[in-house]
Amino acid sequence: MTKSEPHSNGRPQVTPDLLWSKFSIIQHIIFWIIAIALWWGLHWIASNYEPATVPIWQYVSRIKFYLFTADFNHAAILGILTGAVLLFLITGIDFIVAKLKNQPPTQQILRNHYLLPRNSKQRFIAVLLGVNAGIFEELFFRGGVFVFLLFLTNSAVFSILVTSALFALLHTSIQGWYSTLWIFLVGITLNVLLIVTGSFYASMFCHITINLGNLLVIPSFFEDELPQLRKQEIISSSPSLN
Repeated sequence: MTKSEPHSNGRPQVTPDLLWSKFSIIQHIIFWIIAIALWWGLHWIASNYEPATVPIWQYVSRIKFYLFTADFNHAAILGILTGAVLLFLITGIDFIVAKLKNQPPTQQILRNHYLLPRNSKQRFIAVLLGVNAGIFEELFFRGGVFVFLLFLTNSAVFSILVTSALFALLHTSIQGWYSTLWIFLVGITLNVLLIVTGSFYASMFCHITINLGNLLVIPSFFEDELPQLRKQEIISSSPSLN
């Protein structure tokens, strides 16, 4: 069972020792096993049940189209550049919000600092999981959810909004509602990249860039201030003394 610590705003806080550990690696492996089993399950159903053959093969073919028809190098560069621009914009807006709230910029920019890896082992695992999440979540949300909704409704706008909302809401319990809004907007961007490039690769590289930027690159600019943020977090989450 996942252990958590109280957070100052009342929601559970997952500890870095648990988040960046072998247990998370095992969890990601399990997700891949389930996803691969579902993928081959679709092939089996389409091959053995005639009424389902045509729609399932149409759906599978659309996913394969997004996987195998793009210019990989172009899509990768576009994804990385888009991710870097998004990181810059979000960080800049956080800086402005901090100024308006009259608080230190790092308190706003690193609002989820309690999720950051704290030693070399955790940073290594964070890189592995950050890359894996960028690949798996794009295949799941942009492939499994978006393509499926688009196949059912033939409405790109509806499919983008629903997919992005689900993508954002599944991060809320750990990152909070403010971050959920940003994740929703990032989700829309990832879907647009998929449509514009006709492949998953641009959205994957954008997603990976954002993950690694938030976990490693941006915090590296505020290393000297992280200990103070963590100290304040401990004090604010501790019960008051009577």
